[in-house]
Amino acid sequence: GPRTIDVDIVLFYQDILQTNRSHMPNLAFLEQPFVVIPLAEIAPDLIHPNTGQTLREIAQQSDLSRAGMHRRDDVILQGKIQ
Repeated sequence: GPRTIDVDIVLFYQDILQTNRSHMPNLAFLEQPFVVIPLAEIAPDLIHPNTGQTLREIAQQSDLSRAGMHRRDDVILQGKIQ
């Protein structure tokens, strides 16, 4: 329903946690460029505990067009993902 903010926790350090209802890290986020790419911009060298890949590597494999995302050429980030 309507909400002001929706926060999903997809990573917790490099811990792997399992409850009756969820798994962390949330494995579905690997398929969601709109989640992976911003995370990689924040912590590009963080290693995903399940895949052993850095967030940068995972983001580089993401399909921006599938997510309806477009890079803005006027925004320059240090360590920008190519």
